[in-house]
Amino acid sequence: MKCPSCQQGELKYSQLEEFLPCQTCNHCGGNWLLLIDYLSWQSVTKFAATTDETHTNTTIEADESSHALICPVTGTLMTKYRISSKSTHKIDLSTAANAIWLDKGEWVLLKQQGLSHKLNSIFTEPYQKHIREELASKTFEELYQHQFGKEAYQQLKTFRTWLDKQDKRAAMLAYLIAEDPYSAIR
Repeated sequence: MKCPSCQQGELKYSQLEEFLPCQTCNHCGGNWLLLIDYLSWQSVTKFAATTDETHTNTTIEADESSHALICPVTGTLMTKYRISSKSTHKIDLSTAANAIWLDKGEWVLLKQQGLSHKLNSIFTEPYQKHIREELASKTFEELYQHQFGKEAYQQLKTFRTWLDKQDKRAAMLAYLIAEDPYSAIR
């Protein structure tokens, strides 16, 4: 089978982990992983999941195929799924073949981020929605810091936390936004 990423290599049988068969490209080093094999491996190794994950701050060199990939089995487009809000890496899923494409180094990256035993949840809408929400929050955080300045923004956040706990929050907000809160006439 031809590699869906580099289009130059052939996929040869190998293993990502003990009991986890895959097909690895002999040119780019990417891995074609059937979901059935992954789920079998996951059930066999579920008790080892907490000890096998490596949560280090070391930067993993993982390739990233930025172009759309075509499933080597069905010829259909594969869908890209972001693995976390902290990483730009995306893994590719062929829903038609129930298989995953992992670029070279992505399996190690998944292990490093504690995701190797949670791979199937990455493809769910709630997981992807959570990533989008985290990215939106980060974007707003950066926007507010730029708009108000770091120190002023921190003070605003502290004040907001305090204000949110007040029983008369709405009246306090009205007081703050009034041009002249001591005048009954506008």
